[in-house]
Amino acid sequence: MDRYDALNAAAPGEAYRNGTPTEEGSYPNALGFDAVMTEIVNAITMLGGAPSNEAWDQLGEQIVAYVAAQIAAGITLPDDASATVKGIVKLATSALVIAGVDDLAAVTSAGLASLTATTARRGLAEFTTDTEADAMTDATRAVTASNLGYMFAHSYGVTGYERMPGGKIRQWGYVPSGTTGVQTITLPIAFTTEVYAVYTSRDGITNIDNDSAGGAKDGASLTTIKILRDVDGVNWEATGQ
Repeated sequence: MDRYDALNAAAPGEAYRNGTPTEEGSYPNALGFDAVMTEIVNAITMLGGAPSNEAWDQLGEQIVAYVAAQIAAGITLPDDASATVKGIVKLATSALVIAGVDDLAAVTSAGLASLTATTARRGLAEFTTDTEADAMTDATRAVTASNLGYMFAHSYGVTGYERMPGGKIRQWGYVPSGTTGVQTITLPIAFTTEVYAVYTSRDGITNIDNDSAGGAKDGASLTTIKILRDVDGVNWEATGQ
């Protein structure tokens, strides 16, 4: 059975309305009444009844009688479902999902969401962000290779750097012999918050009594340091965060 719209409906599917004769959707379609009666009469007949204008409870009685007859005939339900047999399943509670021992209960999306990983059991885990991994305080999220790449970022060579979890950065480089005096060195990468210290060592023993080397912060700069060199080359190292 399908739906019959009001005779003066503004659009298909519009709800019927109680209103004035001029209001859209207020003219019932006689086919709608006929369809309902026909559907009910057919249902009574199919269930084994004889439709009568004198009884208004026939459909309910026929349904009850039909169900009783099927039960008396010994209707059997399908077997429980298994890995190889289709059948009836029960839904697993969150506790059953976490226990992981019931092979006859179906897992729902809510049950699956409850199966979170802990230090005591396997389960679903959310990936941590670089910032969360670097803080090393989150005990519920999983660290990825990308997180580790961020935490231990490095570039090795004569000039290079390495980052450690928590944000500490060690950088190094070499200033060859040549122009003497204070020189500004651009760091391989910028520190994020502070330069802790700058260390230097001479690369050679030319004029050992008079040659000197030194290093210092370049004011508040996070991208440069200062190096003092006389004759020999200078190895430098800067630490910070």
